[in-house]
Amino acid sequence: MAIYSLGDGMKPLSSEGKNNLPIGTVLHLNGYSNSDYVIVANLGDMGNRWGYGSIYKTVDIEKLTQGRAEAATLEWMSEKKDGRIQLYITDRILSQEETAEIWNKSEAQRLEKEQAESLKAAEYSRLVEIGRELFKKYIPEDAQALLVAKHNVDESDSMTDYFAHRTDDTVILNYSMHKRDLFPEMRKAAARIPETAHLGPGKGIFECLVVLCEDIVSMGQAYYEGNRSHWHGEPETFYTRAEAESFIEQSGTPEPIGFQTEAGIKTVNFKWHIIEEKIEHREKYSMGEGYYLKAGHGDATGWRVEKVLKGSRGWDNGLYYSIAKRCIFVDKPEDPESSQVTAPTLTENTEKNGLEIRFPEKPSAEILDKLKSAGWRWSRFSRCWYHIQTPANLTFATLLIQELVKQEANHDSRKQES
Repeated sequence: MAIYSLGDGMKPLSSEGKNNLPIGTVLHLNGYSNSDYVIVANLGDMGNRWGYGSIYKTVDIEKLTQGRAEAATLEWMSEKKDGRIQLYITDRILSQEETAEIWNKSEAQRLEKEQAESLKAAEYSRLVEIGRELFKKYIPEDAQALLVAKHNVDESDSMTDYFAHRTDDTVILNYSMHKRDLFPEMRKAAARIPETAHLGPGKGIFECLVVLCEDIVSMGQAYYEGNRSHWHGEPETFYTRAEAESFIEQSGTPEPIGFQTEAGIKTVNFKWHIIEEKIEHREKYSMGEGYYLKAGHGDATGWRVEKVLKGSRGWDNGLYYSIAKRCIFVDKPEDPESSQVTAPTLTENTEKNGLEIRFPEKPSAEILDKLKSAGWRWSRFSRCWYHIQTPANLTFATLLIQELVKQEANHDSRKQES
């Protein structure tokens, strides 16, 4: 079967005369980094029926990375016609000793890299398991989403119209019992760590700058009302409007400047102006990134806060890894009155208009099923089952506790008779 070069007018490629190049032959890549590679082994055609010929194992002489080259895709350096990207066969052949030395260094580097990757994978797995335990401790099983802070690093290249970023750090701020994107919820979570505090409640990016109060033409140059003044220093940035307004009040009225005009010197007044940068991003459209908080555009280097939904198979391992690396959750001190009960107890939470049931020990599966079926939920922090206070829920809780007390009394009676 014939193979062709798409970049050379469908020219047929042939491995004829290239299948048995000597070990030590140097190949040169024209283009990219203009690297040189040495052939360290001929692997034969490896059962390839497409006509690529022999497969050569190669090593980058400078970087010591290993690769492969197909005989049919190689061209002779003596037949080079232009500057296109191409791997050429040169006349240079390294000695057996030189080739062996390069191969040994390459193998040592490969093994070292594999060992490092193996250790990294083992550490990742260890932290994932630690993260799973932390999730059990701090994240309710019925949580629907997590509020997370991510540090983005801009990798955009405007010259090639490429816009992207990578995330090099993630911190779990809180959990959410619903999937809705609510900025007040995100802002509250953002206030939990210093890195995202500037995205918290009442925060923003407020830039104070001096602008012209009128149009002016001076020395052939036109300046317009509202334009930033380049004569009054750089803008000042604050994270609340109150701070920005306080700065303006303390700074006073900007100093006027006299401009040379056709009619003579004209004094122009200036004033302070506050520009608020958008930090609540709404991008629920094609190629958008959803709802998130961030100072700057989506790909800019900096911290963002967003909601991550729980998948159909549970939480992503990366989230377990993140909470193991940095856990900002703390154990809530137990309330002796709420955690140490000797019998099933029903209490009213007037502050939250709720009802709370506590047990001295974990209830049976039958009781747990009844609670869940009736809509009761478990709070690992208050160590109780809770529900909103309604006549129906009050009746359910009262009857349940009466049934448990009766069962316990019967059990004690039978124990005494025996």
